[in-house]
Order: sequence, then structure tokens, then C-alpha cells
Amino acid sequence: MEFQQVSHLSIPRWLQITNKQVTLHGFSDASEAAYACVVYAVQRNRGKLLKLRCWAEKAKSLLKPIRIPRLELNGALLLARFIAILSTCLKNHVNVYAWTDSQVVLSWLSSPPRN
Repeated sequence: MEFQQVSHLSIPRWLQITNKQVTLHGFSDASEAAYACVVYAVQRNRGKLLKLRCWAEKAKSLLKPIRIPRLELNGALLLARFIAILSTCLKNHVNVYAWTDSQVVLSWLSSPPRN
């Protein structure tokens, strides 16, 4: 292969998940120190658990103090972006469930969008 052709080379990611029946479960949470999310990919075949994969992301809270509700929203945003990336890698053949224990996040999600 010529060196100039290397820039056009594409190597797809393989997440070791082959079945199209994949469920992503994502969780987000926050504290004064950081906010984070974790996503589990569950693959089943005939009702039996086949594979379970886990990915996690975290971000440190800024030096400037931020209230917990804002950090919870940041955690939910991190989770949404992370799930979007994983869904794209899995070619959108997934069911997605996102979980949070924050009433603030749930209120924001249920409110109508603003301009």
C-alpha cells in the first residue's frame, strides 16, 4: 500500500457485539467532586445473557463551585453524548435506556424546549 493511500484507510471499530439485539443501559450521577456516566451493553440470545460490556466516562468538577443540580445536568449531558457515540458505533441497532436519580434532570427532560 502506498503511503498516500494510508490517509484514506478506514478501520471500523469492533466492540465484540455481533447480535443486533443489543440493549444499552446508561446511568449518570454527580457529586461535588465530579460527574460521571456508565453504559452497559447487554446482548441476549434466546433469553440467555450472552455478553455484557461496560464503558465509563467521568469529568472533574471545575475549580469554581457549581451546585449539584447543574452537575447532575452535566452528567446527563455526558451520558447522552456517550450513548449517541455508542449507538453510532453499533449502527443504531440498539434499544437505549437512560437512568438518573435526579429530579432536576427529569424535570428538564419533561419540560418543553426553549429557544
